Amino acid sequence: MTINETVKWFNSIFDINRNNNQEKKDDFGIGLTSDIECLKQKNSNIKLLGFTQCNNLDVAQKLIECMQKEGFEIKQEESIEKNVPHVFVYLYKKELQ
Repeated sequence: MTINETVKWFNSIFDINRNNNQEKKDDFGIGLTSDIECLKQKNSNIKLLGFTQCNNLDVAQKLIECMQKEGFEIKQEESIEKNVPHVFVYLYKKELQ
């Protein structure tokens, strides 16, 4: 998928998962990880809604910038080395307080 296609896909996931159209995009977050399986196991409190694997860190950062412009909150990024084999951008629903 292209960056624009992924932005549209994440927006459609947001539309499906918001409650009674009252939640806003900043009630959802975007994160970056090099190990999506580890994220799923260690963060059972995160309601992971979708993720995409990017070709490299630069593409992932461009996607994150686009998602921030769309209004999503950006989670503190994981420290990722430039040449890791896998980079994932994920969408999750934040815990409402």
